[in-house]
Amino acid sequence: MRTRSWIRASVAACCVLGTGGPCLGNSVSAPGYIVETYAALDKPEELAFGAAGELYVGCNGDTPNGLARIYQVAPGGGGWVYYGNDEILDPDAVAFDAAGEITGQPGTVLVGGSPGFIKAIWPDQTVHPVVEGGVLSNPGELLFDPDGQRLLIRDSGRREVQMIRYAAPGLVEVLIDNLPASPAAIAMDATGRIFVGLAGGTIQVYAADGAPLEPDFAQVPDTKDAYGLAVGPGGSVWGSDLYCVADGELWRIDATSGNAVTMGTGFDNPSYDIAFGPDGALYVSQKYGDLLRVQPIPEPLTALGLILAAGGLGAYLRRR
Repeated sequence: MRTRSWIRASVAACCVLGTGGPCLGNSVSAPGYIVETYAALDKPEELAFGAAGELYVGCNGDTPNGLARIYQVAPGGGGWVYYGNDEILDPDAVAFDAAGEITGQPGTVLVGGSPGFIKAIWPDQTVHPVVEGGVLSNPGELLFDPDGQRLLIRDSGRREVQMIRYAAPGLVEVLIDNLPASPAAIAMDATGRIFVGLAGGTIQVYAADGAPLEPDFAQVPDTKDAYGLAVGPGGSVWGSDLYCVADGELWRIDATSGNAVTMGTGFDNPSYDIAFGPDGALYVSQKYGDLLRVQPIPEPLTALGLILAAGGLGAYLRRR
């Protein structure tokens, strides 16, 4: 019995140290971080947090005809429900319009997908068209400008990034065009810089007005599918660097130099999107896995894990 107790203590310590494997039942490893399953979903893709900490998740169609609703995950994770009173074809992209800038309805969830649409799910969960008619090809990501003036659109069916200004909510304009490859991810920092991750792993930087700044800012593993980009929320832990999950690896990219270092491995490939939550944790959607939460290990827990592991090992050796 004592040996089994030591095994349980060792597994707990391994989880605290952030290796992820014993906690998740897979090979995720992110030393210094706790990696845990936030919700078990079917084919999660794009992520957006609501005003109360609920998480809205686009999906790639979980029914034979490709129709689905997006997921709403309760604050704290675990439980989820479908959101919206009508099924939507290929609801990939999702964004939360807290002020109702695009539709006039505060608390609206915007959903984009193929064939070239953006729809709005109002707070009463009725679904309404926003953009239709072939103006877009396949919106794969929706991102609100931190300055609060426009909605950016990553069109995975075209080599461009579009936008909708708050002053003209029904008009789609091209912001960045003639990209060398299809855009696989976008992110924007507080200064207005736009990071565009291309299929193939190259990350480019553009000014807020779409002017090119750095065509070869950073390079992450070559990937032919979508991957996640997010700018850190600030503070001493994450800072304001750029984060990326591509080809099963979690990367931290220096916001000034573009130097990239690996923080973790073993994530699902593809991991479609990443987003920082109101709790300061990083959330990762795995298309063929679960929705994960990644958060730094509190220092007291790190010390406790080491003590538990060392103490258990010492007791085991003494018995031997």
